[in-house]
Amino acid sequence: MPRRLLALLALIGALTVIACQGSPAAPALSDPKDILAKTVLSLKDVKTVQIKGDLTGTVQVPNSGALDLKGTTASLDADIAAKTIHVTVSAPSFL
Repeated sequence: MPRRLLALLALIGALTVIACQGSPAAPALSDPKDILAKTVLSLKDVKTVQIKGDLTGTVQVPNSGALDLKGTTASLDADIAAKTIHVTVSAPSFL
């Protein structure tokens, strides 16, 4: 039984490799203007955007010293169709 299972797995793996090699690859973009044009065209149908970020490090505040940014997060959720934006910032070190 283990030999049959091993043979079956080898056959599935070989067929997967053969099937993946037959698919055409996308042409490489090298012209910067073409890259920007393709990027803008790909964004025309975007309906929602979500951006999240974390800050780390320190910031020198005049007359106050260094402020640690550990744990500071920001997120932006935009619904393009409804024209709404929701921004959230969490900065525990400011408190």
